[in-house]
Amino acid sequence: VAGVWGPPFGRNVQPLVAAQEPQTPRPTDPATGRGGRGGRGDVQRPPRDTRPQPTGTGRISGRLGSLDGTPVRRAQVRLNAPEIRFSRMATTNNDGFFEFKELPAGRYTLTASKTGYLVLQYGQRRPLEPGKPIDLAAGQALTSLDFALPRGSVITGRVVDEFGEAIPDAAVQALRYQYVSGQRQLVPAGRAAQTDDIGQFRVFGLAPGDYYVAASVRATGLGQAIAAQIADRVQSGDGAPAVSIDLGVAAQGGAIGAISAGPGDVRWSAGVEPAEPVGYAPTYYPGTSSAAEAQRITVGVAEEVPGISFSLSPVRLSRISGMAVDSQGAAIGRGMVMVRPSRGGAVLLRGNASGGAINNGRFTIAGVPPGDYLLQIRMGGPNRGEGEFASVPISVGGSDIEGLVISTSTGSTLAGRVILTGTNGAANTSSMQINAVSTDVGLTPMGPGTMGTRVSPTGTFELRGLSGVVLFRVSPLPTGWTLKAVRLSGVDITDTPYEFKGGETLSGLEIELTDKVTEINGVVTSSRGEPLQEYAVVVFAESSERWQPPTRFVRTGRPDQEGRFQVRGLPPGRYLAVAVEYLEQGAESDPEQLERLKQAATPLSLDEGETRQLELKLSL
Repeated sequence: VAGVWGPPFGRNVQPLVAAQEPQTPRPTDPATGRGGRGGRGDVQRPPRDTRPQPTGTGRISGRLGSLDGTPVRRAQVRLNAPEIRFSRMATTNNDGFFEFKELPAGRYTLTASKTGYLVLQYGQRRPLEPGKPIDLAAGQALTSLDFALPRGSVITGRVVDEFGEAIPDAAVQALRYQYVSGQRQLVPAGRAAQTDDIGQFRVFGLAPGDYYVAASVRATGLGQAIAAQIADRVQSGDGAPAVSIDLGVAAQGGAIGAISAGPGDVRWSAGVEPAEPVGYAPTYYPGTSSAAEAQRITVGVAEEVPGISFSLSPVRLSRISGMAVDSQGAAIGRGMVMVRPSRGGAVLLRGNASGGAINNGRFTIAGVPPGDYLLQIRMGGPNRGEGEFASVPISVGGSDIEGLVISTSTGSTLAGRVILTGTNGAANTSSMQINAVSTDVGLTPMGPGTMGTRVSPTGTFELRGLSGVVLFRVSPLPTGWTLKAVRLSGVDITDTPYEFKGGETLSGLEIELTDKVTEINGVVTSSRGEPLQEYAVVVFAESSERWQPPTRFVRTGRPDQEGRFQVRGLPPGRYLAVAVEYLEQGAESDPEQLERLKQAATPLSLDEGETRQLELKLSL
């Protein structure tokens, strides 16, 4: 198993060459629109599917062990088959044994997890690689699905201030590069940590690989921490404090004793020369606020890397204040305001978004470090999906931003229906949700990312609060069905983003589903014609215009336990297929990666509902 995960890496700290973008949510599934960024608005969750899960006579069992061969007890093992809406969980016994009975035929994924260990899929041989699907026939018993679960690696260290004193309660996060919407970005990995009373942290649950460590101070405790340090350090000649500072906290937006402050900043008062508000910006190891100057930390399998200690340097924090008015020009009585790093801005650590309430139109956000942000305002409406909102880019350079006047706008309303074009009977529309998915991968909406609405039993729906440029997708797709077309007033907009300007009331959206689903099956062989068991297949549109995420025209496949791959649900058209030894999860969404793979790919065409058999040679 150690060979599967590669040899343990030694500690290696090297400078990061180029800056990358902040964390974004996981990539959107192009078929359903789930999991990505979306149009702004309230989310209506799809109704729980109360139909009983399918059953059968199949069986899957195996054992879960650690790298030294000892059983992993009380681990959670999840079995999922999305295409047949099946999900079940089991717990390993004292011997590491797990078993699933009464299973229907299907294509399953098996995932194991336990605190302190990595989350691993069956057949996964590398970090950031999808596992292998398990193809179970009707009545089949697969009884030896054994695999090893490595312990997670650990990074430990200490966070201090510019004087070398401990900073308690700082949020610490390990980050690594992953593909998100076609771009490699720094995203959180492992379990976030918090420094203790002496500034020490322990980030665990890390897969082997390269990481960058960042720390930030939560705004709510920063003002008190700095005030306490100032009280200790500002002394008169005889050792008595030059200024009396009361650390009692007043109401939000008020003062901390004699120090006029909002969350995360400090300002002198009470007859003392005013000073700049001071706080700490998110800082990367070894002590820089720039991702371009961060240093890489290489972690091996089940390895602990100690000594990652660094200091946070004080920066001038800014206060953002102004008025929020609605689309009629009236002050917003009640609402929410939030500032979040924009695309290309500082990395967003968990819990590191600043915001507050709007009262009688006025808002103030204090303790904002330098950087590029989106200032977002939301005013709720009487019904779900109603209300007004605004999203304004701002750049903070260390000075206060005052006197802003931000106008919100109403979202658009769009009514439509689902059309089923099939030969195998009607699908259940009441379990579906229509999602409006933003095509702006840099947008960080206020609230949940994907806006959607439920479909009625008669197939009709209404979306509210639409704004920006979106695509429409269905989630979850009924078993055996796929998206065929999206039309608005007779115009096909299936893969053409539609822009909503706000305040519109539209109808005539038709979302057509079909049960004529394309399918590609096959094997991959070596240069000597030998069938292979380890590879990844990428099938992508021949035209590069179809590569930009989110796209329906790019899919990947991994071999099952028999070495065969399957790719389903591609729209009809001309494609290229290529087999590679390893493909990082999400790399297929990178147009530059596809351009490189194109040179070794095999062309093919797919008609509606067609099933193709392929034999591919391993290319890379």
